[in-house]
Amino acid sequence: EDVEPKHRQILVSIRQQTDQFELWLHDSGPGIPSDKRERVLEASYTTKSLGKGTGLGLAIVRLIVERHGGQLVIEDSQELGGAALGIKLPQFSRF
Repeated sequence: EDVEPKHRQILVSIRQQTDQFELWLHDSGPGIPSDKRERVLEASYTTKSLGKGTGLGLAIVRLIVERHGGQLVIEDSQELGGAALGIKLPQFSRF
């Protein structure tokens, strides 16, 4: 079920693990189906209608994160019910 944009929520959390630092973004939107999660990280892939998106945002984020030795992951948000985007970086990375 899609949630009205004015009622959507975003939760940001930061976790420090033994060997990595994690930044998580959770939303209360409709989520991302598991069969599309890897595709939304590809350059030029978009789920938006023509003229509404380029499909570059997550691909660029993924490239930056991977160049710093990290990983970008997408999961279901247990906290808000939508999608959860995780940026996992080794402790030694600096921005």
